[in-house]
Amino acid sequence: PDIVEICAFGGIQTNGEVLRGLTTKLVDGGVAGLRIAYNPTKWMGLELWADYAQANVEFKTSSGVYPAGFGAAAGSPLPTYSFGARNFYFGLNPVFNLRPRGSKFQPYLTAGVFGVQFTPTNAAETLARSATQQALYASGNLNDNLQVGINYGGGVKWHFSDHVGLRIDARGFWSRNPTYDLPNYPDVIATTPAVTTGIYIPAKD
Repeated sequence: PDIVEICAFGGIQTNGEVLRGLTTKLVDGGVAGLRIAYNPTKWMGLELWADYAQANVEFKTSSGVYPAGFGAAAGSPLPTYSFGARNFYFGLNPVFNLRPRGSKFQPYLTAGVFGVQFTPTNAAETLARSATQQALYASGNLNDNLQVGINYGGGVKWHFSDHVGLRIDARGFWSRNPTYDLPNYPDVIATTPAVTTGIYIPAKD
C-alpha cells in the first residue's frame, strides 16, 4: 500500500509583510490544491503538487500626495494602493518518512522547489489602466509576475485503510517579493507620485 498517493487539500495561507518601501502585504486567505506522490522506498517518496491561493495585495504606506485637480486637497496623502490578486503555485518535493511506508501513523518532513505565478485579477488590471489610477499611481503596467523559491515543512498521515487516509501538514514558502510590473520610481518628471515596490525616490525638476 501507499506506493502512489493522491491528496486533495485545503486550508489557510498566512503571508508576511515586506518591511521596505511601501510595506507590501499579501492578504491572508484560503488555499486549495492537489498533491500526487510516488513512494518507491519505505522511507522516501517524491511529490508533485499544485495549489491556488487568494492573495490580494495591500501597500501599507501611501505612495505620495494628490496633485492639483483630482477632487482632493493638493498635497494631501494619497490613499494606500491595493488590488485583487491570486497566486498559482507548483512544485516538486522529496518526502522523508519518519516511519516506514504502510504504517498506520506516518509523520514526515519535506523540502523542495516551487514556482509561483503572482496574478492580479482582471478587474484589478482594468482599474489600474484607468486614466485616474494611472495618473495617481502610475499603475498602468500592472501584470503577472513569476517567481521561484523553496518550500519546507512537515506533517502526519493517518491511514484508515490501504486506500483511504487523512493528512495534516504545514508548509513554509520563501521567494522574492513580486513586483507586479509596478514602478519603483516615477515614470515622468512631474508631481505625479508612483506606487513603489522598493524605496520611493521623488522626481526632481
